[in-house]
Amino acid sequence: MDKSKIASELLPSSAASQKILNSRAAQLSAPLEQEKNNDDEALFLQFKLNSGAMYGIPLGMMDEIISPERLTALTWLPPFIAGVRSWKSNTLTVLDCNYLCSEQVINDEPSERKIIVIRQGKKVVGLLVNEVNNLVTYKQSILRKNIQSPIKFNPDYFLGLLHESVILLNADEIINDQLLEIK
Repeated sequence: MDKSKIASELLPSSAASQKILNSRAAQLSAPLEQEKNNDDEALFLQFKLNSGAMYGIPLGMMDEIISPERLTALTWLPPFIAGVRSWKSNTLTVLDCNYLCSEQVINDEPSERKIIVIRQGKKVVGLLVNEVNNLVTYKQSILRKNIQSPIKFNPDYFLGLLHESVILLNADEIINDQLLEIK
């Protein structure tokens, strides 16, 4: 006995059922609220670098903030890689944010330095910063997008300038840049 049915037999037959189906279809086909409203608020973790300049990364990409105590610097690494560290049974590559953002090696202020671990899927990288400050909420409409890159590296590392004082980093671009990976 064949239990297969024709698709039209599965569609609702009553007017009330058809109305429910149409309502659900309209909800599923509508753009997400985030896509509709370009002025949504976003949350960033704010941190400080050598020059006192303030930067931020999307909070959603942050995994945790750890101490740089067991950071091992390797002399053969390029200057933008501060070193490697054991983290959750893996080797974590730690990028020197000072070098990435201003081509200066991080000042030696061991009491305040932190590693911000960011993650995207299976990719994980640490960002060595001078000091972690606080969380910043902003609206997309107030972000000044056309900023001149202060470095010779990839200008796509920067999302824009917030309140003329906080540079928001494009963590997606940083974590996916193959030039920043140890091979």
